[in-house]
Amino acid sequence: MPKTDYLTGSDFYKYLQCPHWPYWDRFGDPKDRRALTPSEERRLTGGLEHEVRVVSELVSSWEEVTVLSPEKGFEQTLALMRKGAPLIYHGWLKDGDWVGRPDLLERAEGESA
Repeated sequence: MPKTDYLTGSDFYKYLQCPHWPYWDRFGDPKDRRALTPSEERRLTGGLEHEVRVVSELVSSWEEVTVLSPEKGFEQTLALMRKGAPLIYHGWLKDGDWVGRPDLLERAEGESA
């Protein structure tokens, strides 16, 4: 059975804030969850906004994978790679049950599988 609930960067942030947070997000009863404070919400969204600013300063253009599903995102990433996209932002990589979502993939000469 393929794994569908992968860990994300937000899970690591949440774990560092409270080791129980990612567990309760996945397995806890949603009615028992408290809402995020405005400060927590800003930190979670602010990290992504900062990342976009930094990448924009480093490179002028890129292709972006906006699909949040690992399977469909991997298909879109593969299509962009086959097209020869020089830079892919938030692509998906898969190897068996392992999935990763690097911030930026840069095209390199040579063969790949």
